[in-house]
Amino acid sequence: MKREVTCAVALASILLLLAATCAPARAATYTVGVSVGTTATYSASLTGGNITSQNIQVLWTNLTAVRLMSTYHWVNGTAESRIDTWDVRDPMDANFSLGLSFEWLKVVAANLTTGDPLWPTGDPAPINSTTIMLVGGVIRAVTVWDVAHHELVVNWDRATGLMVKLNMYWGPTIGWFNYTLSATNAWGLTLPPIPGYPLEAIGIALILGLLLGVLYRRKRATAP
Repeated sequence: MKREVTCAVALASILLLLAATCAPARAATYTVGVSVGTTATYSASLTGGNITSQNIQVLWTNLTAVRLMSTYHWVNGTAESRIDTWDVRDPMDANFSLGLSFEWLKVVAANLTTGDPLWPTGDPAPINSTTIMLVGGVIRAVTVWDVAHHELVVNWDRATGLMVKLNMYWGPTIGWFNYTLSATNAWGLTLPPIPGYPLEAIGIALILGLLLGVLYRRKRATAP
């Protein structure tokens, strides 16, 4: 029975990975995938150790732009908030300070995939890969952006463009920033939406059928 469960988990992981990486190619549209009222909480750490967590809330959005309030929570119990607005087609154009703070990394264009540039203007590094990640207890397809010799690695939820993990090195004086999404209302407690991706739908159906089969066999094996 233990071997069957192990095989089921392995097959489920393979199917999910195929669903994320083999979906039909689509041209990037560079639109916003979050909505007003979307919130997220990140556990945070800094080499210096003076930050504990961060909350964000989407205050306004249109087709390509987003306004975000970020609240930093410090180890001394205080909090500090800031509000930034940017366009996902060129996030550093409207406010140069965004290029220094990297607040724009919290929300990028939705539905980017491997090989897409992060924004269509200029020459940003492309998305490196697409994979599967457990985010706040929910399985999500995420994109991976790994630049500057691994000194900046960001994962975004592919369907919404919401950042789910960040590791960034700011030199020997500041050190590493590390953020991991711990809670959000962006997708609730349901499986990620998959309209237009038949392979993903088939993969999830196969996974559910396989797991139900394993549970049924296990129940029969333990029945008197």
